[in-house]
Amino acid sequence: LKWRNVGTFHGGRIASVTGVVGEPGTYYIGTPQGGIWKTTSAGVTWYPISDQIKSMDSVGAIQVAPSDPNIIYAGAGDPIRGSLGNGMWKSTDAGKTWHHIGLEDTVKIDRILIDPHNPNLVLVSALGDSHHHGGGVYRSTDGGKTWTNVLKPKGYPGTRDLEYAYDDPSVMLAVTQGTGGFS
Repeated sequence: LKWRNVGTFHGGRIASVTGVVGEPGTYYIGTPQGGIWKTTSAGVTWYPISDQIKSMDSVGAIQVAPSDPNIIYAGAGDPIRGSLGNGMWKSTDAGKTWHHIGLEDTVKIDRILIDPHNPNLVLVSALGDSHHHGGGVYRSTDGGKTWTNVLKPKGYPGTRDLEYAYDDPSVMLAVTQGTGGFS
C-alpha cells in the first residue's frame, strides 16, 4: 500500500470519509467548511455534491449504506469546532439530491452507523449545547422518518463517537463528551 494525497484541495479539512461497497473508486467526504464531496476516480478528481443545500455547509459525519450504494446519510455540524449543524440529511440517488430528515435539536453529528443488511436501520451519535438539548445516540428503523433517543447521558451534552463490534453488531460502545472534553 502506497499512500498519496488525493485532495480535496478546495474543500478544507475533512471530518469524515466513506467508501462504496463494490465500487472501488467511489468515495464521499464530509468537510466542516465545504459540505460534501464525491470522487468516482479514487481521488483523481473530486466534485462538490451538496452545494444546492444552502442551510448546510458543515458536515461532521457521512456514511453510505453497505447494502445500497444509492443511500447516503450525512450529519451536519463540525464535531471539532466551527459551524453548528441542523441535523441529518439523506440522499437516495447517490448524492444527486438531498433531503433533511430531522434531528434539528442537535448541533454536531459526529458518527453514523448503518446496519449492514438494512439501509433503514441507522444509529447516530450527536452533541447538543446549552440551547440545543438533542445530544446522545439516536436510532431510526425507517430510514430517518422518525428518530428515537436511545442514549441521553445525564450531565453531558451528548456523545462524541459510536462504534459496534464487527463480529456482533448488537454490542455497541458510545463515548460521552462533557464540557471539559471526553469522558
